[in-house]
Amino acid sequence: MTLQDAIERCKSEQYDFPDIIDSSSGLYEVPELNVVGIPTWNRINKNNNRKAVLEITSFRGISLNAIHFYGAIVVDGVYQATLGNIEKSMNLTSAQVKENPLFYYKYTFKIKRPLTTKELEMYPDRWECYDEGDLVPGFETKPNS
Repeated sequence: MTLQDAIERCKSEQYDFPDIIDSSSGLYEVPELNVVGIPTWNRINKNNNRKAVLEITSFRGISLNAIHFYGAIVVDGVYQATLGNIEKSMNLTSAQVKENPLFYYKYTFKIKRPLTTKELEMYPDRWECYDEGDLVPGFETKPNS
């Protein structure tokens, strides 16, 4: 898998983030909005590092032994502070955050995988609106044999 494939499989559904997020992402000023991004991860303890966490959730379906797993990568975002006074918080509107997604408190990326022909053939009702290669969020366990 290429880096571009990996990026495509975990795009944010909420915002249009850059392909690569590093430790300085979101830590910038926008004078027209009178806002600056400050770290959420080390505001009190200056030695903390920014982190990305893999969250795995599961769902047990009504089918026998059906267990579906879902994953998301959640990255520390930033606090919005007033430019010139970082102790005073700033709240941007939803539209302003959409234009500046790195100012969001956390960045969430759902992990997806390509749908296979085998799954389309085995479960036609479940996947009737999908095509081979479509990215879907559910991962399934292998049956015990």
